[in-house]
Amino acid sequence: MRALSGMPSAGVLHDREKLQARPEIDEVLLQQHRANFGAITARDAPAAGCSAEAHMTYTQHVLSESGAAEARLEISIRRIEGGNVTARPRGHGAPRQTQATDRSTYRDARRQN
Repeated sequence: MRALSGMPSAGVLHDREKLQARPEIDEVLLQQHRANFGAITARDAPAAGCSAEAHMTYTQHVLSESGAAEARLEISIRRIEGGNVTARPRGHGAPRQTQATDRSTYRDARRQN
């Protein structure tokens, strides 16, 4: 457990926020955390190892899917904004000149039109 004490970095906390935003995933994660805790407190090392590995594999899979969905959204927004699908994603290099500088601004602009 000491090895995990310094783990909650900014990236981990951001990932947790993304995962907890979806109730169906948050419930699975809660069940996995309970299984991990139960195995650890029962001092069942093999069960704790299997439970932790399953949790990390699931989390990595969900975050990968989330990243892919975000990439698809970025491409869709770029297409709508002018068709430049090959443009670099936001946050890389010089800022692009667009009407909507982020997703929330874009959505607000769409609602007003």
